[in-house]
Amino acid sequence: MLAAVWVGLAFQAKMIEAWLVLPALGLAYVVSAPGSPGRRVRHLAVAGAVTGVVSLAWLTAVSLAPSSGRPYVDGSRHDSAYEQVFGYNGFGRFGDQTPLQQLAGQGIGLGAVAGSAPAGPGRLLGGDLGRDAGWLLPGSLVIAGWGLVSRRRRPRTDPLLACFLLWGGWLVVLAATFSLATTINSYYTAALVPAMAAIIGAGVACAWSADRSRLGWRVGLVAVVGGTAGYAAWLVASAGDDAPAWLLPVVIAVGAAATVVVAAGVLAPGLAERVVAGRGGGGAGRPLAAALAAGLAAVLLVPAVASAGLVLRHEGAFDTPFEAVGKRAAIRALFIQTPAQVRLTIPQLEAGRNGARYLLATQTAALASVFIEDSGEEALPIGGFDGASPSPALGQLKADIRASKFHLVLAGPSRDPRLQWIAAHCRKLPFSAGALNNYYCTPADAG
Repeated sequence: MLAAVWVGLAFQAKMIEAWLVLPALGLAYVVSAPGSPGRRVRHLAVAGAVTGVVSLAWLTAVSLAPSSGRPYVDGSRHDSAYEQVFGYNGFGRFGDQTPLQQLAGQGIGLGAVAGSAPAGPGRLLGGDLGRDAGWLLPGSLVIAGWGLVSRRRRPRTDPLLACFLLWGGWLVVLAATFSLATTINSYYTAALVPAMAAIIGAGVACAWSADRSRLGWRVGLVAVVGGTAGYAAWLVASAGDDAPAWLLPVVIAVGAAATVVVAAGVLAPGLAERVVAGRGGGGAGRPLAAALAAGLAAVLLVPAVASAGLVLRHEGAFDTPFEAVGKRAAIRALFIQTPAQVRLTIPQLEAGRNGARYLLATQTAALASVFIEDSGEEALPIGGFDGASPSPALGQLKADIRASKFHLVLAGPSRDPRLQWIAAHCRKLPFSAGALNNYYCTPADAG
């Protein structure tokens, strides 16, 4: 029940993405929880109801409020919070353009860095997404599959079986969704990391258990360590000159050395024991401990360097490890610094404000946010985040102009009837900012 509440609260932040963990939670519970099948199913039904109530509470409250007494729901065509969540930010991400793609289509110089590798099974394994969170993804999938197969004869309440069901299901569902969506932002992949961490931890626990006498897991451990280190080397090499020059040779050297140590420790434990502990012995666990330590060092080296680099450069959620300098600058211009093409000074805007409520009106909320952040003043967005929202309607814009709620408008060429009306009826100012034009509207312009 507590998990159901937490998933419902997570829905308030990330909407349907929070529900993607429900299949994994449900599968682990229905298979591994104590009690009869009927009892487990009843528990799941109640938990599902709790998740639904907590998840939809805010949407329902907004929907019951009169539209005249609340803001327009951005991302919807009919002022509907349900439409925004399940369409625009939900199933609309499969086949339709995402908000950042639509923003880029406005032609105002924003959203240019939006996008990711094309949808497909390899999307999360290469490029920016691979260097963001893919380092341990193949190895984690192999360990999860091996864990489920190796424990298939254990009692259904076996803790490690439940662990692999839960985190393996989590990883598969989220990875499949991120691979099939039209496009994703790189920071989405953070949702994969808890599952990968838990799976690798469970894999180490299995390796240290009594099952370590089996040849199958020994060969698998060598393959996972060698394959993960080689994959990391390939990802670093694919970054080209954007990765530190020393990292690739170090990855290759550490990966090769770790693979040799692991192979010796798990395939020839007697020889490894003599090397590690001397001919006098020292315990059969020593070679295995050395092998596991070397394997973990090899597979965690590059992710650790990648994470440290992001932290030391004070980078944000849209940055990825070892990205090109030009792309890093574009991201900072879009999300952190004021874009050069709209860098009008706040004193100039204040001079043309003439006591209006809004500092200015802009094409899209993304553009308005630049001036809100710089000035702390209110700016009116036309068309919501991506410029496609029907709010405010043309009639409302005219009414706001007649009431002198704003005078200045910053917008680019557009087929939007609202912006076309402004271009036709308001005075175009002599200065512009890149593709953006500046207009001055008076009450007389609106009739």
